[in-house]
Amino acid sequence: MTPEDRVVAVLGARQGSGVLLTPDLVLTSAHVLDVGTPVEAVALGNTAPTPCDVLWHGTPDASDAALLRTHRPLVTAEALPPLRWGVLSTREPVPGCQVLGFPDVERSALGDLDIAQVPGTLTPGSARIRGRCVLRTDHHPPAPSRPGTSPWSGLSGGPVYAGPLLVGVVSEDREGWQHSAIESVPLFRILGEPGFAAALAEHWPDAPAPIPLHHPRVDDFAYEARYAKAVKARYGQLEVFGLDDLGEHERRWDLDTAYLSLQAEAAPGREGARAPQEPGRVEDLLALHPRAILRGEAGAGKTTLVWWLASHAACQTLPKKLAALNGLVPFVVPMRRLAALGMTSPSPAQLPGIAVQEDGMPDGWAGRMLDASRVLLLVDGLDELPREARGPARQWLDEFLRRYPLTRCLVTVRPRAVEDGWLDWQDFQELRMLPMSDADIQEFVRAWHNAARLGKHGEERTRLDELERNLASEFQRNRALSDLARTPLLCAVICALHRRRSGLLHPLGPLPLGPRHASRRPRRPPGHRCSRGHRAGGRGRPAAPPAHRHLAGPQPADGTHPQTGRPPDRIGDAQPAATPDVHGRRPDGPLAESQRPPPGTVTGFPPVHSPDVPGLPRGQGVPGFRLPEGIARPRRRGTVAGRHPAGHRTLQPS
Repeated sequence: MTPEDRVVAVLGARQGSGVLLTPDLVLTSAHVLDVGTPVEAVALGNTAPTPCDVLWHGTPDASDAALLRTHRPLVTAEALPPLRWGVLSTREPVPGCQVLGFPDVERSALGDLDIAQVPGTLTPGSARIRGRCVLRTDHHPPAPSRPGTSPWSGLSGGPVYAGPLLVGVVSEDREGWQHSAIESVPLFRILGEPGFAAALAEHWPDAPAPIPLHHPRVDDFAYEARYAKAVKARYGQLEVFGLDDLGEHERRWDLDTAYLSLQAEAAPGREGARAPQEPGRVEDLLALHPRAILRGEAGAGKTTLVWWLASHAACQTLPKKLAALNGLVPFVVPMRRLAALGMTSPSPAQLPGIAVQEDGMPDGWAGRMLDASRVLLLVDGLDELPREARGPARQWLDEFLRRYPLTRCLVTVRPRAVEDGWLDWQDFQELRMLPMSDADIQEFVRAWHNAARLGKHGEERTRLDELERNLASEFQRNRALSDLARTPLLCAVICALHRRRSGLLHPLGPLPLGPRHASRRPRRPPGHRCSRGHRAGGRGRPAAPPAHRHLAGPQPADGTHPQTGRPPDRIGDAQPAATPDVHGRRPDGPLAESQRPPPGTVTGFPPVHSPDVPGLPRGQGVPGFRLPEGIARPRRRGTVAGRHPAGHRTLQPS
């Protein structure tokens, strides 16, 4: 729907115009109405007028505006996109504006109404003493149809737009300017009226916050709309990378359908500066804290949350609890991508293009969005920087947020990648992702299969219904399988494999990975095994850590445990438990970049068949394990270490 589609004709004591705020709320001019005179409204495409009630009206010499409620909606809710309205906070002339309505000059020979679009330059500094602003028309004004009248008669109450923002309603055509200056009541005057605010709160409690217009560049909004579409296209879909056992249609699903609200908890500040809070849904906690650092294990849903926030903030579709983020411009900064580009301190102009490519950005657009405090900064995966680069990253972020102090920001990181209180001085709240509950797993299964059913019909849809019921029952019956699915990543992998294998989760064979990860394993010094820190092992060699215990070193050809001789039919039997190294470090300590697990490693889950497993001949698979009914619980929750060449997480955004 375009701005013209919101315009309505208002029939009161005289004919005027108005603008739809919602399907049944109309903003118009007060002088169009008279006390005791019935009021009706007609929307484009309708022929019969709809009666209206007057909820509030100002006075013609002050706030010349009125709020009407129609007896029935004039349009469907689906046909009316969210309204964007703004308040003028600049005194510079604003070109590229327009007035819309049903003036007398546009009537047909038979007297039928028609819409007029009057382009011009808005001059906020004009008529300030009277509480008005003036639009100077770009073209020569029309002559009146009758002597002594205005050609703009009937335009009163029509909307005034600066780009896509509703910034006022037409009030009058003052004499002396030969009909080239159309006065309007600025929206900030109307919003400041107590009666209007009370009526709006009662009948439209979810009204969006007005956007301040700090600069005269309305072409910024046209680019912002294109940027929002690019963000939605980029971050509106989830994909599992790295599991070649899945078909193309099985590894990809719609984010909006599959998104699950997860639980988190707010950590107390240093020295108890902040009291501990009860766990809650992560969206509720983010609504309370404009700046937060979110810690979570790999696959816990951190990146999925970032993508969901970005795609919905750009499209103004976040739920009520996060309504303050609607209309903000998301700048997503994947830190792995930043490192790949060789950036350490990106400038404002570089931020939009780090993750989303959209041509035609006006000069200075990102800086103007930041100056207007209209940016949602989403820094994803701080742990994906090498440890030596995290200090400079913190310095860049600190300077950036001091330069733009009202910018809302979310930073995601693994639990031990940076110390507690890392960003306390910037008033960041520490949040910690919690494992999924049994109810969350059931809800995830439902949401995942809803996404899988999109576009499916007939037998395939019936098959997915049956698979959903079977998997939900399996999770209820098999506690060990539920414990394996406490993160969205592994739960999604189980759902995908369950679908791929028509409900058969056992036996599970090796999971093949394609050659796309061949060049992405971390480099390691000669003679060292891939590890999370060197541990004392037999014969003076470092032992493999538990995170890679079924991938480190040659394995017997029959798949038996190298020490016990038993087949690896239980998770955790492949190697003995790890012990601290000579420095006292354990597997859960922070990782250096060179100590990351090799690409394709899915720890705590079926062993991976990969041509690039260190210690194995190329092409040799690692024997798989089974998931029987009494599957053993893994000794530690699995992590995912592979990366996609484009800089995204390899299995699913975490």
